[in-house]
Amino acid sequence: MTSFPASLPTIWRRSLRWSLRLGAIALVAVGSVDRVAAQLPFLDRLPIFDIFQRPAVDEFPPSPLELLGPDPLLPEFPMQRELSPTERDQLRLALDELNLQAAATLRAGKTLDAFAIWNRELRLRRFLGVFEELTALGRVGELAWREGGVEETRVITDRLKAIQAGQTGPKPVLAEEQPLPIPQEPERLEALGLAYYRVRAPKLALAVLEPRLLIAREANDEAQIERLLGGIAQLRSGMFADDAAAEAYRELLAIERAKIAAGRWVITPPAPGTEPTIPLHRQAEVRYLRELGMLYGRSRQWENLIAVQRDLLGVYQELGILRAIPPLMSELANSFDRADRIEEAVFQYRETAATARRLKQLGVAREALDRLANLYANRPTFANQADLRASLYISLLELARESADGYGMMDTYEKLGDLFVSVNQRDRARVAYEQAVILAKQLQHRESYFTRKLQALNTPSP
Repeated sequence: MTSFPASLPTIWRRSLRWSLRLGAIALVAVGSVDRVAAQLPFLDRLPIFDIFQRPAVDEFPPSPLELLGPDPLLPEFPMQRELSPTERDQLRLALDELNLQAAATLRAGKTLDAFAIWNRELRLRRFLGVFEELTALGRVGELAWREGGVEETRVITDRLKAIQAGQTGPKPVLAEEQPLPIPQEPERLEALGLAYYRVRAPKLALAVLEPRLLIAREANDEAQIERLLGGIAQLRSGMFADDAAAEAYRELLAIERAKIAAGRWVITPPAPGTEPTIPLHRQAEVRYLRELGMLYGRSRQWENLIAVQRDLLGVYQELGILRAIPPLMSELANSFDRADRIEEAVFQYRETAATARRLKQLGVAREALDRLANLYANRPTFANQADLRASLYISLLELARESADGYGMMDTYEKLGDLFVSVNQRDRARVAYEQAVILAKQLQHRESYFTRKLQALNTPSP
């Protein structure tokens, strides 16, 4: 680099240096490179010329799963023959060891290193056949999804799509606008569907699992039908295709109930002092009913939801699962409310509160009465029936006292006082607020708030 006299101020020396650099760039633009280089011999050492020596970057580098090359675990490369049974067993054991090594690396917090090992495993799994590769792709893809590895998940999904399309070259070309071909082999359809399911690619999974279900129906394979329907129902639900998911769950429920009706189940009574639990042969039935309830609630199909909740309530009552009955009764009352079946909603809320109180589920009883009070407050039918709400608040006070819930009592006294103020019953409101103040002082919570409300009530209106 050219040096300048030390007598020059620092800022001048910097200015001269940058002026020379800019002048050199300008000369390149108007004169020959040779003439400029002769005049300014330091020009070829300027950083600006480094860009002409950098190698071009591959804008679309190959997938790490397609970087096939020699590997110590392969007997030769390129492989021009099938592996022998002994070679296959040796490779399988080595790849299982790689999987364990990658898992240990991930546990150590070295995520990138772990997936580099898994990518090597996946590249070599293809030499053991498509089904072993599909299983490994699904396993690693699920781990990548759970770890938030978006790029790794995409790479594995692309490899699955290439397998489905029958493309095994180093850089498969998959046209986005064209649907992937559907394999004819049932086993390949199922293996692909499971792998897509594990990498959370629901559309691709359904595209192969639904044809597989048709094959199972044609073969009248009941076990396969039930298993495939379960996966399809979950995929449709995850995609918010609620009607299609509900259709699958209704079929699963019918299959399960047919099995229950045909079976000879021996019901073992619970031991003395213990509550009954859902027996093994009824667990799937209960699960399908709950799934249907979730789908109908999410899609606001209140009438269908009411039917499913009543059905499930009957199962709980039949099996004696008492602890599950009050919460479900409360949800059923709420469904009646949303469906504008008001009389049934009022009856169900009251039944819920009574049942829950009898079973010592005081929180559920309180929730039911709270919801009923809101119903009375928001429905025009009950606009002039303040006494109904007042009686509910008194019941809520009894529940709070029974459960020693001082905060619940304080809040209910406030609601009761507000109700009396709204109907101009100031004396009754004063009594309620006074009780709230007493509780606030005992709890040392919101004392000034309730004191101000009581003072405002005692101040005459202008």
